Amino acid sequence: MMVDMRVQGSHATVKTARRTNLRRNWVYSIDPKSPPLSNEIVELTLHLGHRRAIEISADFRAVRLRR
Repeated sequence: MMVDMRVQGSHATVKTARRTNLRRNWVYSIDPKSPPLSNEIVELTLHLGHRRAIEISADFRAVRLRR
C-alpha cells in the first residue's frame, strides 16, 4: 500500500463461541490489480481478578452475530 492509495475496508464477526469471538477484517485497493489485505482477530473474555477465561453471555453472543 502507498500514500494516497484509495482503499475500502470491511469486517465481520465470523464465529462467537462460549469464551471467544473470531473477527475478520479486509482491506481492498480500489485498483483491481492490487490484492486485498486481511487479518483475523481472536478475542478472549477474561476475568482479570481470577486470571482465567470466562463465558460470554448468550445474549451478548446473539447480538455479536447479528451485526
